Amino acid sequence: MYINSNNPDRKNTLQLELRKMLPDLVNPKLRHEFYFVHRLDYPTSGIMCIALNKKAARAASSAFENKKVQKFYLALVHGHIHKPHIIIDKPIGEQLE
Repeated sequence: MYINSNNPDRKNTLQLELRKMLPDLVNPKLRHEFYFVHRLDYPTSGIMCIALNKKAARAASSAFENKKVQKFYLALVHGHIHKPHIIIDKPIGEQLE
């Protein structure tokens, strides 16, 4: 899914979906209506970081640029795990060189 688009014929973007789901958070002063900060993990999940205001967007962008962000993943599994928690330290998806 595209995040946003200047093409008026494109009807399937995150921006348009967010506008429908969260109309109170639309900022008409912004070109694409939301503070899209960072696509956290495009090839794996497509999770997005969207800030609620300019100050938060600036802080989050700076944190990503300066590699101050740590990503943690939570997996929901089906079946039985016989320990209260486990740590899986393995890469998700393809490793880029």
